[in-house]
Amino acid sequence: MLAAPAHPSDRLVASRSSGAASGPQGVAAGGSAAGASKPDDGAPKSAPTAHPLRGQIVITEIMYNPASDESRGEPEWVEIANLGTTTVELSGWRLDDEDTLPMEQWGPFSCVLGPGEVAVLVHRNVEEEEFRAAWDDPESPVSYQVIRVKWGGLANTPSETNEILRLRDGAGEIVCEVNFRNGDGWPKLTALGGPSIYLVDLDATDLSSGAHWRASKAGEHGAIERKPTRVFGGKDIGSPGRLPPRHGQLTASGAGASDATEGATTTGERVE
Repeated sequence: MLAAPAHPSDRLVASRSSGAASGPQGVAAGGSAAGASKPDDGAPKSAPTAHPLRGQIVITEIMYNPASDESRGEPEWVEIANLGTTTVELSGWRLDDEDTLPMEQWGPFSCVLGPGEVAVLVHRNVEEEEFRAAWDDPESPVSYQVIRVKWGGLANTPSETNEILRLRDGAGEIVCEVNFRNGDGWPKLTALGGPSIYLVDLDATDLSSGAHWRASKAGEHGAIERKPTRVFGGKDIGSPGRLPPRHGQLTASGAGASDATEGATTTGERVE
């Protein structure tokens, strides 16, 4: 959930747009088919025209340093959500970062996300049943998609130049970007890891600002300590599929039901 680039200026800021380019039957255009060439991130370039889906399809939670054994990256995951008002078809989309080696490349995925719907991208070696056994909360069930992809891997000690986690559409264009770090204005995780980081302010305009992110804590905004399985054996804490409240309202089906009524501020944070 995420080698340094030659040009830090290539970093882009994810901005929120109220609308999206619409395709047939009211489904927003999500980019061209998979397999389109990826832009050369090694060369400096001016900021492109804002993507029509920027601010609508957003990275909302990143499990980059789980306490579970991550020798092959299997316990890592990334949550994305449709925070807009239009259904979007994601065809041939992929995660991406600043790594360039073929073995570090992320595989494409396709799905459809309606307004408020959530998908969790997981390592392709992890079966959906095992992920849900570890992370679903029977007391607060929510509906979300689990999508298995070829995993590129996330740094355990992210910095300004590593990680720069991006979500690209089928044409290779950047839809969302999070340049996250460990500390330096971001949630500080210990070397043992465990908690994910999640977007607590769903209306944030700069997703690369650590002020809008928080380390998961069991009992807050739907976060739980995972149940032990073959892959998830450490003390990992997160809330996959469960978004924090947005202006005191639910942003995903059933998400954060215990948090979304009283004590929510306009930034989605709960007043204790």
